[in-house]
Amino acid sequence: MPGRTNHLTGVNIACYLERPKGLLPLPEGSARLEKLPVYTMQKNSAGAVVVEGPGLVIFDAFYGPGETLDGPPDIKQDISVPDSEVEALDKVIEEFQLSGNNPAEPCKGLTPFSRPTSATPPGRTGPFSAIRAKQP
Repeated sequence: MPGRTNHLTGVNIACYLERPKGLLPLPEGSARLEKLPVYTMQKNSAGAVVVEGPGLVIFDAFYGPGETLDGPPDIKQDISVPDSEVEALDKVIEEFQLSGNNPAEPCKGLTPFSRPTSATPPGRTGPFSAIRAKQP
């Protein structure tokens, strides 16, 4: 990070990247990366550093207290729902009766081993297979 004046500790890291992009395994407080042979590098919405590069990268990461390359996620982006998904999410909330003021209350009615619901395509378990509503 530009202008950072505190003492940094260095570590050499070797890792394989999933292609075409992969997450860098950075120590907490990473401020500077050296000898990192990547094509692109960016911080994603979850606060992690994502790079595009060859399958194997070997680089030096310098870390310490203070400002960091990676960090906490962007809360506004983390809780926003894309317009294209609002209708589907509303249907799931209605079907599972998840609306209300107490966020812990709806979880009492969930179980990982209930029968499929109308949100499940025929012959598929779907992304909600682990949290089906309990059936009488």
